[in-house]
Amino acid sequence: MPLLRPKHPLIYGTVWGWWTNLGGVSYIAHAVTKANVVRLGAVQEGTGGKPTNHPDQVFWRRAVNNPPAAATVLRIEIDCSLMPCDTGDDCCLYKVPQLIVGVGPGYDNMPLRIFSHRNEGMGPNELQNKRMFSCKSSDDKNALRAAYNQHQNWFWASLTDRRIGNSAYHLF
Repeated sequence: MPLLRPKHPLIYGTVWGWWTNLGGVSYIAHAVTKANVVRLGAVQEGTGGKPTNHPDQVFWRRAVNNPPAAATVLRIEIDCSLMPCDTGDDCCLYKVPQLIVGVGPGYDNMPLRIFSHRNEGMGPNELQNKRMFSCKSSDDKNALRAAYNQHQNWFWASLTDRRIGNSAYHLF
């Protein structure tokens, strides 16, 4: 069953058109706290090369200015044009969670939701372009691989969509 993701204005306003991004790769992360959503840096653009040059690893290697106290963060939501690369020991699937641990105290077991926006032909219905998976920054390679392999579809939903409830965004 696909995840219905609320259209939080800060997140949706930044990433809504990324499914049409066919040239480069865009990346951003937000902390969902008990009170609000906090952008953790600027949109990082990239085109490929070695995984260490991919926008997701570059994003996390740059200083995240004033991250919220980990005790207030419910999860980090990551948006990227594509799913993380997953081949080799330095791939983004394995490295990004390690880089998130380095953000600060308490980020060592942070829940993560990773959303891709572009159609990558990852089935089950290859006409659906959006994929996501959940993991934790502390997960080892086996757990990360298992989470990645169990990706699911996701779709935007109104903040007041009854299928996701009428409660605040942070409760989802």
